[in-house]
Amino acid sequence: MLNIPERSVTDEEIAAHVHIEKPCPDIVIGAGPCRSGTTFYVQVFAQSGFQVWRQPLKSILRGRRHGNAPHLKIADAGFVFVKETLGPTNNGVLFNPVRALVKAGVPVGKLHFLVITRDPYATVTSWIEQFSHLETRDNLVSTCLVSYESMQNIRQYAASAGVRTTTLVYDTWRDNDPAIIIEKLFERIGYPPSPAAFSGWEPLTRMEAEGKNIYSIPQPAIYDRNLISYYEKINASTGITYYPKPVDIIRENLSQAHIEQIAQSQALKIYRELIRVTEADLGIRIEAVTEQPIYSN
Repeated sequence: MLNIPERSVTDEEIAAHVHIEKPCPDIVIGAGPCRSGTTFYVQVFAQSGFQVWRQPLKSILRGRRHGNAPHLKIADAGFVFVKETLGPTNNGVLFNPVRALVKAGVPVGKLHFLVITRDPYATVTSWIEQFSHLETRDNLVSTCLVSYESMQNIRQYAASAGVRTTTLVYDTWRDNDPAIIIEKLFERIGYPPSPAAFSGWEPLTRMEAEGKNIYSIPQPAIYDRNLISYYEKINASTGITYYPKPVDIIRENLSQAHIEQIAQSQALKIYRELIRVTEADLGIRIEAVTEQPIYSN
């Protein structure tokens, strides 16, 4: 396991390291648990002409925790997309990226919160596949489930602060035409949709490839392990692609106790609620999928 300091970092501390040139651009901030489909939105918005930042606020949090002070500086931008994730360690699951931007002086009328999430059985499995070098399996399961509750708290904060919100569960892309979803999403954001948002992407050699309008800020090297494998699929993608998590892979990685833990969790209830919210936000239908195969012997 990695030696990660437990030092608390507040949203106000993160905000103090955010500098946005005036006039403030329109900012879409997309956030959800790690491994819930957040990264492909980097391509969606970069291909659409946004200035895109890959989890800069969490990089500030991580840097502060390790004793340095990276800064996020946004300039010369009309529309910006900020991609953030919650987790995979306990000290990266409880911060509120929307609140950090508000505390940094971004007017709520300039913000749009994109709530991103995925079936918790698949998400927990992906955490175990990718992050077992960071935490024990039991801790990863528990922390992942907490990330759903944290995301729900961010939604509630955004609503109380007057921040516009759109919810998109990952299964939206399984059951609906990407062109229709992009049109509906961009209509809510107030930005003209383009076919480039969902198809015709050029594969990337790396996420921040030159000329792609995708940026990040430094974070402690301890967190950069496995970055290539994290982004392998999205870097190779030529458009929005839905990747299911096969039941046999879920059962291979999750014990029966873990499956029961997820079944009884708030995370599963939150996910089901967010399916309904997505349907209402976008005027679409998402097919209900039984969880019974996960329990089969």
